[in-house]
Amino acid sequence: MNGSNNLMMKRMNKSLTLILLAMALLLSACGEKPVFGVSTNEDNSISITADRPADSADSAEPVASAAAESDMALQPGEHFEGTIVLEGMEETVHYEAIRNDVLGFEMGYDYENFVRHSEADRERFISVWDNPDNPEIYLEITRSSDDAETTAMSIVETLSGQYNVYRGEYTLERAGVCIDINAEVDKEGLMSIWELQMIYVIPANDGCFVAWGHYTMESADGWGARFRNMMHTFAVI
Repeated sequence: MNGSNNLMMKRMNKSLTLILLAMALLLSACGEKPVFGVSTNEDNSISITADRPADSADSAEPVASAAAESDMALQPGEHFEGTIVLEGMEETVHYEAIRNDVLGFEMGYDYENFVRHSEADRERFISVWDNPDNPEIYLEITRSSDDAETTAMSIVETLSGQYNVYRGEYTLERAGVCIDINAEVDKEGLMSIWELQMIYVIPANDGCFVAWGHYTMESADGWGARFRNMMHTFAVI
């Protein structure tokens, strides 16, 4: 008799376990939409991740970076957080997602430190501390019908009259490999120029994008890092 009772209990426990597993699968399939987050790595690259609810079935698993999920879209007006390292200290950055269908890109901008100025042929993000009519610190994004190489050569030629220009390659988390142009020293290699330039030329199917960061010598470390981190959220659409 005891043997029959034990066998019945085992069957009931097994059935209950199967029911609980099925319920868990159903609950995990009904999770909420993830919230984007941007974090700066030690090498100043950014990882864009999706923060899931604490009780999510896969909350203990690492989330892939946006470099591996380049089709991950941001919703215009959506707010998300990231971290940036300035002078060795981590700082929380608050981003707002924007989408420009005319030019064909989306990104997040640091809305606490920049004011967005949207025009027909460009987007500008001007420092909140700057004069919008004559800014010194701002990021400007335009589109060119020329290919990336032709555009980069023209920019380098223009800047070479005053700057000792550096040109290389840089990988943006969501836009991939682009041409990186820096004009931060004068013709003699000295940092005696007030206005500094940081430019990314990003290839596109029918031309390229030019993201041109303007900042001053005294603000090079802070604003340069903010421009760079904002550009890691940039994606061609």
